Amino acid sequence: MTDGDYDYLIKLLALGDSGVGKTTFLYRYTDNKFNPKFITTVGIDFREKRVVSF
Repeated sequence: MTDGDYDYLIKLLALGDSGVGKTTFLYRYTDNKFNPKFITTVGIDFREKRVVSF
């Protein structure tokens, strides 16, 4: 899939207290995986998932 193969580009910024699951939510959505022993993210995290509508 190239940069022009999608209809919409949505950027999501998750803000909140430490240890509430922002990064875990991001990984669950982008990779469809859940790790209950996730280590706290220091700084920022960036994930990408492209969704194509038909």
